[in-house]
Amino acid sequence: MAPALEVERARGGARRRPRRRRRGDARGGRARARADDDAAALEACFFAADALLAAEDDARAEACFTRVAGTDGALADDALYRLGFAHLARADAEPARLAQAAQAFAELARRFPRSELVGEALWLARASARGAPATPPPRSPARERVRREHRGHDARPKALFRLGQCALATGDAARAVDALQELLGSAPDFEAAVEARLVLGRALAAQGQARGARAAFDAVLAADQGVFAARARLELGRLELAAGRHEDALSHFLKVALLYAYDDEVAEATLLAGRCLEAQGERALARDQYERVVREHADTRHAAAARERLAALRTE
Repeated sequence: MAPALEVERARGGARRRPRRRRRGDARGGRARARADDDAAALEACFFAADALLAAEDDARAEACFTRVAGTDGALADDALYRLGFAHLARADAEPARLAQAAQAFAELARRFPRSELVGEALWLARASARGAPATPPPRSPARERVRREHRGHDARPKALFRLGQCALATGDAARAVDALQELLGSAPDFEAAVEARLVLGRALAAQGQARGARAAFDAVLAADQGVFAARARLELGRLELAAGRHEDALSHFLKVALLYAYDDEVAEATLLAGRCLEAQGERALARDQYERVVREHADTRHAAAARERLAALRTE
């Protein structure tokens, strides 16, 4: 073979071999890029769902969380956790959602036993299932597992808090009281202790335990000067109103209207002040309160009720 031809073939072979390696590298690079793109797409889907849930677009959030939860990605356990809450958000209108929420929380615990969300998920699975039409046995395996394996888990206080909220929302005030009293007794420094006391007071009030409820609301007032204090004072006013003590109730409602700047709470307090004045026969003063709600808090959910009372006063 001519030396020149041998050299040319050697050069050609040398050129071809790197090209084959480059094609292999390119295929590997494309695969890695696709994997990165898939992970990025799932992450984007997860955070989009989070934003949709915050915007109360529960149906679209649910679809996105379901997509992420169906993978083995790093966010799958968090997606199942949030999917459970997306179901809970729609449970008032669709009671069957409680069972779906319980299923999502239970699946999280089953598929991701090492997740930091397991302790809370097991509590939430039990709370959701207890409110669903198909109620599990009183000694729920989920509850027993939490007691056995997660008594010291960092998520336990938060799980008790969520359990209390869920129980009250599903009409089980007794279980809400049990969970929240256990929380406040075992974790007095819990970051949401003030809100937990507020929910405990509401649960006690729902059970007819006015004295205990009043103590819980007073504790909120002593610990907070913000929105939880405004809500606690509203609840104190409701207790007095239910007991027929209209003057004391009116005092609480007017304090909320005067001392706080939270639109929804002030609107509700002003509306309730009008109801107290009506009960006392002060129709003109009641009308003033209702007109203030319509005029100054037209964007709140209480404006419609104020308009109804104004219309009723005109016809009575």
